[in-house]
Amino acid sequence: MNLTQKAIHTIDELFEMAISNYNEMYELWNELKISSKQSVKNSNFRTGYIFGKMEHKFIDWFYAEFGRSQTSSEYKEFWNIVKKKIDKLPMN
Repeated sequence: MNLTQKAIHTIDELFEMAISNYNEMYELWNELKISSKQSVKNSNFRTGYIFGKMEHKFIDWFYAEFGRSQTSSEYKEFWNIVKKKIDKLPMN
């Protein structure tokens, strides 16, 4: 594991914020799907939405905290942590 405990804690906080936002967006997403010919599955929308809400904020935090960009392995670890958290969520 390359990420510090502080980084993992930040991921947890950002995840909770993203989930809160996602739950609000979920209803709007379903309305859009009904009124158009959307073919994106809810699981793909959820993964993209949550990850997108977190990624930029985490990259900014990481740079401010460590004064550098993430290495490839740190970014991969970030992605894997977020993906595992998303996969544990119940499907709406």
